[in-house]
Amino acid sequence: MNPDKVKFDYDEKIISIDFESGYHSGDTFEWGRDTGSHWIILKTEDTEIAYLRANCRRCNYLVARDPETHEEFSQWVSIRGPVETKINSI
Repeated sequence: MNPDKVKFDYDEKIISIDFESGYHSGDTFEWGRDTGSHWIILKTEDTEIAYLRANCRRCNYLVARDPETHEEFSQWVSIRGPVETKINSI
């Protein structure tokens, strides 16, 4: 993974991996045994023919229950809240 953007409210990187890995947009993966961080693949670049190149963002929450059906499951997600502190108007 290569650094791309590190902002106050999210960490985004670029991943390059072979196509045989089977990853697609929306898939999550764990990165590093020491950190145990989870990442979600956001957008893949279709211009690459030798390997998968994609933007990925660090997940900050684990959703464990469907709010409507109350069915239990596990899914890592990246949730980004509002970043504006004021609204300018004319």
